[in-house]
Amino acid sequence: MNQPQTEQIIETFHYQGILPPPNVLREFEATLEGTANRLLTLVEQEAHIRREIDMQVMQANIAAQQRQLDLAEIQSKAVFKNDSLGQLAGFVICLVCVGAAVYLGINNHDALAGGALAVPSASLIRTFFMKRN
Repeated sequence: MNQPQTEQIIETFHYQGILPPPNVLREFEATLEGTANRLLTLVEQEAHIRREIDMQVMQANIAAQQRQLDLAEIQSKAVFKNDSLGQLAGFVICLVCVGAAVYLGINNHDALAGGALAVPSASLIRTFFMKRN
């Protein structure tokens, strides 16, 4: 049996960008009046929304960076305060050790006075001669 053969032709059209090419817009307009204007309006609205979203993203990024700077400043101040407190405590301990050494030396406890002076001497030597990491 001899069947008729059919042929199917598929045509595709591809374009890049926001709007279709002018000839396609003309065909849309010819098919349904006002379509080209509606497409232009839709493109304008989409561009406006995209700009608003971009602006919100930039503002959010700026706010996040400002928060990071604020946190870094707070952290820096806390580290400075902690370091200052440590230095003050070290100074007080050195003064107490020197005072104890003087007191022990006056009361004829030379060995103990030398031991009391060893603490601040060792800490000062370590501070000035050891490399920092």
